[in-house]
Amino acid sequence: MEVVIQKGRYIEIPEYIMRKLGLQIGEKVTIKEKASHIEIASPEYVADRLRGSIKSDKNKIDEIIKTQVWELQ
Repeated sequence: MEVVIQKGRYIEIPEYIMRKLGLQIGEKVTIKEKASHIEIASPEYVADRLRGSIKSDKNKIDEIIKTQVWELQ
């Protein structure tokens, strides 16, 4: 699917993708550069990946993710 990068570097995510991923307006997502494309992930996806790799308290991991300021490295 093609979308247009708007003034201010904004990209509109289609409504059906928002619904499918359970995203809400104003919700934080992660964005990562991958070779020749970008990847946008919902917070739940990131939490699931962390839970799979860290043996820890699920609630603590969710708390860390939601309170963290995420920046592209």
